[in-house]
Amino acid sequence: MEHRIRRVNRYSAAKLIRRDLVRYIKQGYFQDGMLPSEDGIASMFGVSRITVRDALANLENLGYISRIQGRGTIINRSVSSMTARLSEGQPFTELIRSLGYTPSVTHGKAEKLPITEAVRAALRTDATEMYRVEKLFLGDGAPVVFGVNYFTTEYITDEILTCPLDETLIFTLIQERFNFPDIAYDLLNIRPLQADAYLAEQLQIPEGTAMLMLESLSMGRDERPLMINLEFYHPDKVHFKEVRAVDYHMQ
Repeated sequence: MEHRIRRVNRYSAAKLIRRDLVRYIKQGYFQDGMLPSEDGIASMFGVSRITVRDALANLENLGYISRIQGRGTIINRSVSSMTARLSEGQPFTELIRSLGYTPSVTHGKAEKLPITEAVRAALRTDATEMYRVEKLFLGDGAPVVFGVNYFTTEYITDEILTCPLDETLIFTLIQERFNFPDIAYDLLNIRPLQADAYLAEQLQIPEGTAMLMLESLSMGRDERPLMINLEFYHPDKVHFKEVRAVDYHMQ
């Protein structure tokens, strides 16, 4: 199969800049507690001010910064010190590294199966087959995250069955190999469950252990569902945190 060049647009560039700025903030790169001006950041990364504004707007929505007229862009240290933020959708290896572990991947597996009614309905497809990809992510050699992805045969081919399933982000793999459409956002559902025998074996926890499952539906820019993601986290190793925006103005 001929590999096509991955598309790069202003939105993906803004996401990359946002990710780099978060890393710099967490590493204490901006010791005065302030971000440079928009022009300064644009010069740092060699991009336009419009792209920088997209990145800063996202950082502000996530609570990392506050932009105050006349003072500049202030880094919120209480937010930047947080790990395992649910809203950021970090790649599993980055999440594991942020928790102080050395990440690795094992037991990657891809298979082609008859599509289930649940997957067909969620992805709004008439396909009769689907691909299921699973990977087990380790921290210091012990299980931390077990991830499962479902795709239809519309965008993915049987080449996925022989692709190396390593630490590469699954979305990066399918975009580079299959020119998979861009994902605009995920619809996230958090559900409690008890670990069945297979899940307990993967995460090395007792069967019946209470835990949370994160189920997300990845949506394209045309509002079309593209992929189902199931995420299972070791209950003793990953505890998510979040920043909540509030508005307590007096009536």
